[in-house]
Amino acid sequence: MPNVRKLIVIWLLLILALPLASIHAQDEQLANVARAHGDLNTFADLLEISGLAAEVDAAMSLTIFAPSDNAFAELPGFAIDYLSNNLELLQQILQYHVLPEAATSDSLPSGDIAGITGPLLSIQLDEMGVSVNDASVTEADIAVGNTVLHIIDRVLVPPIELPEVIPSFVDGSIIIAGSSTVFPLSDAIATRFRDEGYSGNITVDNIGSGAGFERFCAEGVTDISNASRPIKDAEVENCHAVGRDVFP
Repeated sequence: MPNVRKLIVIWLLLILALPLASIHAQDEQLANVARAHGDLNTFADLLEISGLAAEVDAAMSLTIFAPSDNAFAELPGFAIDYLSNNLELLQQILQYHVLPEAATSDSLPSGDIAGITGPLLSIQLDEMGVSVNDASVTEADIAVGNTVLHIIDRVLVPPIELPEVIPSFVDGSIIIAGSSTVFPLSDAIATRFRDEGYSGNITVDNIGSGAGFERFCAEGVTDISNASRPIKDAEVENCHAVGRDVFP
């Protein structure tokens, strides 16, 4: 009888251990598949940092638009570190890439589709392939259990409400320069900022878009650059040279 009891206990322990091993393997599955692909390492890292890897793997079925490593590399240099240290924002961005049901490229819905957190994704299907917002699917239909991955060439940014800025809590001076067209608006906002409690010094210089970019990018002396035209490649390079990242 003692031997029989031991066998029963061992058998029960094995039964209990099997689901735990299965769950552990499942939790790692998505990140492992992403890394094995070779072009989704940043996506896999951020997924694990965010704590969403286990939640995604445990879901019944999902569609995930996974940005490639090159897509993340196009973000400003500080972006990955910033997201890694701001988990709530990181989770919002990653969840924006997820649809609540699995869909292969030939069964994706077209139009404005709600993701798992609510904000809409604009999905378009045509002879050129599949696009999501301003991103294109470069590789489709990677199966991870019941989930389907589609690799995209840009990071999707959801509509995010920025935190409120309280003028009386802002320290230091603010230097603004640039477009004469934008000057009246900037000057009015500066006045309102002072009226609402900012006690520092705000300078708004009306010098034109090009001169504004010169001060912001080449000299690195202004905090805000007003412009009535897109920034030029040479100006972006100047910004990078003084350690400033810009969104062209």
